[in-house]
Amino acid sequence: PAVLERQLTAFCLDCWVAGGVDESAVPRAVRTVLNNVERTNSQGFPYPFFDFIAEHGDDLLGGSSGHLRHVPGLRAASTTRRADTLASSFTAPIRKPRCACAS
Repeated sequence: PAVLERQLTAFCLDCWVAGGVDESAVPRAVRTVLNNVERTNSQGFPYPFFDFIAEHGDDLLGGSSGHLRHVPGLRAASTTRRADTLASSFTAPIRKPRCACAS
């Protein structure tokens, strides 16, 4: 499922950019993205991208007859929840990986 989520996220990002988003909408530095999330700057990336997903979820899933309709768990009603989940993953605490040799 995680692979499909990443592919769907990449597809949505491609569609968002293809819609004519200005190049400056996606910062070159990850630090800028993290600052936007920390400060809940709804005008800065990734929030406009999440808004795009929430607004165009039905079209992104292929409309009522689209082939993505047959993928389990992908429903138009769940697109906003998926955008919210994606947004919350940015704000989740980052856990350091536990190294097996560090005991």
